[in-house]
Amino acid sequence: MFTSTRDAEELLRTASLRVTAQRSAVLLMLERHPHVDVRSLKALVVSHIGSVSTQALYDVVGALVG
Repeated sequence: MFTSTRDAEELLRTASLRVTAQRSAVLLMLERHPHVDVRSLKALVVSHIGSVSTQALYDVVGALVG
């Protein structure tokens, strides 16, 4: 389990994914709230980084799953 944005960024690098604020925030929020729906995930990410589109959330989750 990771606890910080830095940990999330390191995990992204390890998976050979480009590190972005959106990817880091989504990964961190999914770690903290593993069974969250998209609407709630968006609210969590927005509270963490300020803004994110719903499409960006789907794109990030797709990249993380792939």
